[in-house]
Parts: sequence; C-alpha cells; structure tokens
Amino acid sequence: GRASRESAFLVGLLSVLDALLDQPMEEILAALPLAEDLHRALASREGELGAILATVLAYERGDWLAVVRLGLRPALLTSSYLDALALAREIDLALAA
Repeated sequence: GRASRESAFLVGLLSVLDALLDQPMEEILAALPLAEDLHRALASREGELGAILATVLAYERGDWLAVVRLGLRPALLTSSYLDALALAREIDLALAA
C-alpha cells in the first residue's frame, strides 16, 4: 500500500492508549498533534491506516472474514504479524536491559 511503515507502526502503538490511560480515544487524540490520517485511523478506523489497524485487530481476534476483506494474501499477513511480534519482543528485551 501507500502507507509508510512508520505511520502504521505509530498507529499500532497509539491504538492502545485509551486502555493504558483509561480515557476515551477521542479525548486523547484531541491532546495529540497528529496528522489527519493518523487521527482518522485511530478514532474511526478510516483510511488506509485505519483499514490496516482494523485488519490487525481482526487477525488477533481470529475474525478471518474481516481479515480477507483487505485482500492481502494470508501468508503475507502471517509473516507480517510474526515480524511485528519479533520486533515487539526485541523492544521489550531492550527496555528490560
């Protein structure tokens, strides 16, 4: 797609702020200087980044019908998801050191 890896990564990180801060996502987003595409992705799963986020969340839930709506090869999704888990593990280990 056209979305940058960095933007997609940032959306993924920020997607759990509401749970971490125990506040509505809209309130959190109002206080952050985010680009419109990031805001739309986080607030309402709109745009390309929103579709990517929705697909990742569906993948995590095992909602395979929602996953295939994006039209990506299942092997690509699995590979990308495992790469993301490995990166998260590396970051976790680096922070723990």
